[in-house]
Amino acid sequence: MVEALNLYISAVTRGPGAASDGFGVRRGLWDNRGVTHPGYELLARGGVPVVLAPMAGITNRAFRRLAREHARAATDGAATGIYVTEMTTSRALLERNEESMRLIETDPDESPRSVQLYGVDPATVAAAVHLLVDEDRADHIDLNFGCPVPKVTRKGGGSALPWKRGL
Repeated sequence: MVEALNLYISAVTRGPGAASDGFGVRRGLWDNRGVTHPGYELLARGGVPVVLAPMAGITNRAFRRLAREHARAATDGAATGIYVTEMTTSRALLERNEESMRLIETDPDESPRSVQLYGVDPATVAAAVHLLVDEDRADHIDLNFGCPVPKVTRKGGGSALPWKRGL
């Protein structure tokens, strides 16, 4: 797991074929023959953009902490980014399900706090967003529109959600 994380951080911070400056600013991921990557400005200011995507069963609080620590260590503290929680169902969050409340817990130094929500009913998702905002539990909310897992799409969520035109 740690090796995979180090490889990920290496790819994000240096990019394939990176120049000798260590961040690929001259060529590679961040600047491909004049086409500038959106993270280039952050790199130019000395920061390294890292986005840890939400992964069910993986991006728990401890893993996000480990990812932040490794990113900072690999970049001499220059890594900044968003480390998203595991996907949490809006309904379970509203019901204050113990497991769902645990999934959205963040460390005191985790900023911005990013929570990914999954839901099929707009009113339920909106209520869950209000709960997160009103209780100051998140700075960034990621709505899941891409999960292809049958357990999620069968209920009309994830990657099936964009097909629900009546929403």
